Amino acid sequence: MGNKEIEQFCILEPSVAEILQKAVLRLDLSTRAYYRTLKLARTIADLEGVENISQAHITEALSYRERSK
Repeated sequence: MGNKEIEQFCILEPSVAEILQKAVLRLDLSTRAYYRTLKLARTIADLEGVENISQAHITEALSYRERSK
């Protein structure tokens, strides 16, 4: 999924976008990690058959991040 597809298919409600932004700051995510998280959340939402990415999708996507040692 390229930038145009991300803009088209990964639209977030303001409250969900705020949660993701807080996670970016707290976890010190890079831009690349931000987009990977967003795309994974989109995939999770697709698997559930829903159009919008929710807080639960973002949270689940973040939970799959590899923890640094």
